[in-house]
Amino acid sequence: MTFGHDPELPGGFQDADLDRTYCEDAVKGPGKFEGEKGYTFYFYENMMEGDGEDYTDVTEFMGEEYETSYTAFDITGADTAIFPELKGYKRAFLHEDECGFVTCTLSKGEE
Repeated sequence: MTFGHDPELPGGFQDADLDRTYCEDAVKGPGKFEGEKGYTFYFYENMMEGDGEDYTDVTEFMGEEYETSYTAFDITGADTAIFPELKGYKRAFLHEDECGFVTCTLSKGEE
């Protein structure tokens, strides 16, 4: 099965099986998406297909440097067609921590 965002296709997907219900089912129960919204899985699958922009931030805390990597997505009409709750947001930031848990943060600005 191929996943990924394709703005030329209805809903933006390369595979019709990756819809809202599929994404919401993927985040139920324990696992790397535990406690997250369906759009977290949606953006994760798009990231796995090479979509999004990768960034790394380096911060210093108590003399130690810490590196945080994340992938940013511009939220499109195709995204909001599947997840209307994304309306009003411009970007989604996906982060996978050192334990493998994935989180998604939304932004209304251009950060």
